Amino acid sequence: MLAVVADAVTTPFEAMRRAALNQEDVAVIVGVGGLGGFGVQIAAAMGAAVVAIKLGDQGLYLRTTADAVRMGAFCERLALRTDAWLDRELLSPCFQARGVSGTTGSGDATVAGLLAALLRGAGPCEAATSATAVGACSVEAIDPISGIPTWTQVAERIAEGWPRHAVEIELPAGTELERDATGTVILRR
Repeated sequence: MLAVVADAVTTPFEAMRRAALNQEDVAVIVGVGGLGGFGVQIAAAMGAAVVAIKLGDQGLYLRTTADAVRMGAFCERLALRTDAWLDRELLSPCFQARGVSGTTGSGDATVAGLLAALLRGAGPCEAATSATAVGACSVEAIDPISGIPTWTQVAERIAEGWPRHAVEIELPAGTELERDATGTVILRR
């Protein structure tokens, strides 16, 4: 049900093949680099229902399938609302950390935040927002995990209007943007 792809040594295809990525899976790609874009296309072609890419200091990109059957099967496994997850494309900018003590493991913490949100039944905006919030908390300590507070404390920081960094990613022409209350960007083409 879950394939985490973070293999910088081989091609994205080989990494996904070894992970046995198939329909209804979540593919999380850490480290976009030159091959990350291909990774998204490959993951979608192999049938992943949800693809998430950690974009370094730009945040997290999340894309879900438009195939209602595949999305429905994925959502049923996790007791999620299919209508909320079907055919979504989001960009969750990084939150501004109180201070940066260390960045080791921040991408992994972001992925952990995404997975925790999925297991808690979150919708796509909430899941992407939670993911980038957990990632931002992780950089506030020298090691990857001691800066991460409880889930409730993360949610409180978000609810208090935790500021985010500006996004400096060029989006395709004709892309319409909408922001949710927390600053996660919903992309519409």
